[in-house]
Amino acid sequence: LLQRADELSHSGDDAQAANYLYRCLQLSQQDPGRARELTVRLAQSYDRSVTGLDKSTVINWYYRAIALAPDDPTLQLRLAEIFLETRQFVLAERQVRPLLDAQSVGAEPRRIAALARYGQFRQGRPILPQEILTELQDAHRRAPGDVDVAEALAYVYREATPASDTFEPSTRADAVMDVLVRNASREPRAYLARHRYRIQY
Repeated sequence: LLQRADELSHSGDDAQAANYLYRCLQLSQQDPGRARELTVRLAQSYDRSVTGLDKSTVINWYYRAIALAPDDPTLQLRLAEIFLETRQFVLAERQVRPLLDAQSVGAEPRRIAALARYGQFRQGRPILPQEILTELQDAHRRAPGDVDVAEALAYVYREATPASDTFEPSTRADAVMDVLVRNASREPRAYLARHRYRIQY
């Protein structure tokens, strides 16, 4: 069964691979190490096989995998990403928050946290614009070619940041989109994002 699951996974048929992995899991309940490995693989197989926004099955399997493998931060990070993708911004922030408390925090947890907080801000939750601005600026510095971060940062500059005699947020927003294209010159989404931005503003 496991060999067949491997073959299907390598061929890109993750949906069928998940079926075989599930049958293997049912036969491995008395082996905690094996059950942990299969549960993690099941979560990842379901993740790759589901393309729409209804990812409730994927989320459930990631919760199971994290319960069995709490020391694997990649599982927690991916679950936070899924919450972000499905616009469950409060859950995304809650899921990624423990990773931010680690001694060595990478760029991706900060990115997810910033976008999750931005999503909540856009939904009307009482979050100060300056807090969102600072978090998005940090994420943009770490990944200037990230389309989602650039669009969010440009929006906050344009729509939620007051101008002053020494600070013009609209100019900063323009620069963010230009930096995006320079750093993601091979990414069509970057050019599309700047095009949308220029039409809007």
